[in-house]
Amino acid sequence: MRSLFYTVTLLLIIFYSCGPAIQEIATNNANYNLDTSKMTQARVIDYSDLDGCSFILELDDGSKLQPLVLPEEFKKNGITVYVTFSFVKQPGVCMVGKIIEIDKITISEK
Repeated sequence: MRSLFYTVTLLLIIFYSCGPAIQEIATNNANYNLDTSKMTQARVIDYSDLDGCSFILELDDGSKLQPLVLPEEFKKNGITVYVTFSFVKQPGVCMVGKIIEIDKITISEK
């Protein structure tokens, strides 16, 4: 009986501690009121011609960022977006810029 208790307890701990991390990505939707004044403006560039590359973000100063995940609705070459992100210590295959994880992203109205 005790081993069943310990087994169930262990399984519950594993189940709740290993759950997927939920990342909320705010899109250009009327349900989101994003303050773009605190976001970074970037241009989406298609780098799929290079091996291992996909879409990257190019900042106004020319620096390039490789998002781990870019939502499908933002995979359009040349569009301007506002984004908040955090840097990730992970090697990239594309080797064009720093790897980032997008926190929030929205299409620029300009």
